[in-house]
Amino acid sequence: MKSAFDREDDLFLVLCGPSGRQALWPSLVPVPQGWQVVHGPAGQAGCLDHITRGVAAAAPGEVLR
Repeated sequence: MKSAFDREDDLFLVLCGPSGRQALWPSLVPVPQGWQVVHGPAGQAGCLDHITRGVAAAAPGEVLR
C-alpha cells in the first residue's frame, strides 16, 4: 500500500508554513496547525510546478539544492 504522499494520481495541496517554507501535502491528510493552503487541491505535477515557480521567482538566477 502506497503512502498518501506517493500517490501521484491523488489531489494535493501546497502549504505554506510559519517560516514561509512551502510543502506538497496530500489533500486527504489534515493540514498541520500553523500551515496554510496556498494552492490546490490540484494534481501532484501542478502543485510541484507551483512550488518551483515560487522558488524561481524568489531567487532568480540562483541554483537551489
